[in-house]
Amino acid sequence: MPLFTRNIRTLLTVRYTLVVAALMLVYSGVNLTFQYFYLSTQLELNLKEDLEIIQEILITNDVMINPLERISDHHPKPYERFVEIWSDSGRPLYHSSAFRFEVNPPPPNPARYGAEPRFFSFRFPSGEQWRTIGMKVTTNAGVRIIRISMSEEHLHEQIWDIFRFMSYLTPFFLIIAVLSGSYMARQALAPIDVMAVQAERIGAENLRERLAVANKEDELGHLAAVLNDLLDRLQRSFQRLKDFTADASHELRTPLTAMRSVGEVGLQPGQPPEQYREVIGSMLEENNRLTHLVDSLLFLSKADSDRVALQCETFEVSSFLRDTADILQILAEEKGQALEVDASGGTVMLTADRTLLRRAVLNLIDNAVKYTPEKGRIRLSALRTGDRVRISVSDTGPGIAPEEREKIFDRFYRLDKDRSRETGGSGLGLSIVQWIAGVHGGAVTVTGGTGGSTFALELPAVR
Repeated sequence: MPLFTRNIRTLLTVRYTLVVAALMLVYSGVNLTFQYFYLSTQLELNLKEDLEIIQEILITNDVMINPLERISDHHPKPYERFVEIWSDSGRPLYHSSAFRFEVNPPPPNPARYGAEPRFFSFRFPSGEQWRTIGMKVTTNAGVRIIRISMSEEHLHEQIWDIFRFMSYLTPFFLIIAVLSGSYMARQALAPIDVMAVQAERIGAENLRERLAVANKEDELGHLAAVLNDLLDRLQRSFQRLKDFTADASHELRTPLTAMRSVGEVGLQPGQPPEQYREVIGSMLEENNRLTHLVDSLLFLSKADSDRVALQCETFEVSSFLRDTADILQILAEEKGQALEVDASGGTVMLTADRTLLRRAVLNLIDNAVKYTPEKGRIRLSALRTGDRVRISVSDTGPGIAPEEREKIFDRFYRLDKDRSRETGGSGLGLSIVQWIAGVHGGAVTVTGGTGGSTFALELPAVR
């Protein structure tokens, strides 16, 4: 791989230099072309002016034109003209004696000349190129052909002088382009170097630090803002992971410690058989709590990694709620609670993952049973409003304070930590309910006051 492709600064400098070189090449070509056509036009204008003068003299006094000397000892100088006058039959009548030709220009072909001036070019065996203008003129003595020629060598020399001058300047311009390109690339990439240094200092122990944003309106400022947003998300995720790990460790340690303590008590000598039975029962209870906690943790782990695939089907909600309530009916009866399903909302159809939705509703019912006092009432209902289906679980428990309603969906958050051991709660049930609602494109809300609470799952209805 070429070296300059590994470094953005060098790559920008090289590309800038190549662009400048290309622009110089185009400019040189356009300039030389313009100069050539400009000088050619000026040469033809001079020849045309001379032709008009000769034409005026020839028409005014044709008899005064006599042949001049044909021999001259010097070569033509730049801008000198060679004038010829020929008869209509092709006989030479006059030519200037400014210089002599080693080989004279070819005689004019009368058929190629007319009353309007025409330009021709011809080249001598020596390689010298001449530009010629000619036309026919009617005089008192007859038809004459006037031809005026001028060498184009001075024109070519001027073009070459310009080309050489521009060639001499090209290296200096390219050196300036390289230096200026390197400077501009260094200045443009300086903020990236600053951001790189700042980013290198950010680690797990100082995730609160952010990149400096000099100008939010330019591209680098936008990049810094995007990276800061990324750091914000990483910080929140890292903090959630730390909290989750700490809470999970605490929740797992509690039943393990309890099982160890109960087991140590059971190992003491001289215990009656009833004591051993009680010890084993306590250990099984802690084991059930631990199994439920691990199962919830595994489910949330799969949910966070998007490894839970939905198996959606369409079903009637009221019958689904009755089947789900029957599972926990015995728990409600043990506390003398009334667990009922309100089907007054009519037939409500829903498309969802029946297994996941059953888990969510079971968690809500389980919470209602745990926190509703004896002889209380728990009611399940389903109602369709517009394009949403609302599944509600209401209870007559102590209710939830408004400032606590947002926190109860956080993992391991519990309203009454002292009662959590008695109820067997781990603080993960409502987090699972919230995830299940979200993965179905819905949400879970909680309302109510001191006389009870209502948890509602709002999901998209069948369309």
